[in-house]
Amino acid sequence: MVTKKTLTTRVRRGIQFLDKKYGKKWRKKIDLKELDLNKPKSCILGQTDSDYYSHSRALGLVSDNDAAELGFLISDAEGRSIGYFTAFDRLTKVWKTELRKLGIK
Repeated sequence: MVTKKTLTTRVRRGIQFLDKKYGKKWRKKIDLKELDLNKPKSCILGQTDSDYYSHSRALGLVSDNDAAELGFLISDAEGRSIGYFTAFDRLTKVWKTELRKLGIK
């Protein structure tokens, strides 16, 4: 099972990755009330562009592991270990916590 500490590290990497790609303007597109990492249009990449699938490809994330290492996805092994909905719910909560620290509401 993936730990909260590991998820937090990944999410922080994801924030740095998006900041490097877009500056901080991507942050203005995020609606924390709608944020749900289990939904392609409501996840971080879905809210910053069209949806998870097309945006992840456009960013050059060629594998699920690439996306998982940046906190954009849960790996299959992690999802199977505790259940996908539970795993994505935990990841969503970590994103919300980290984004609130950045002043996103």
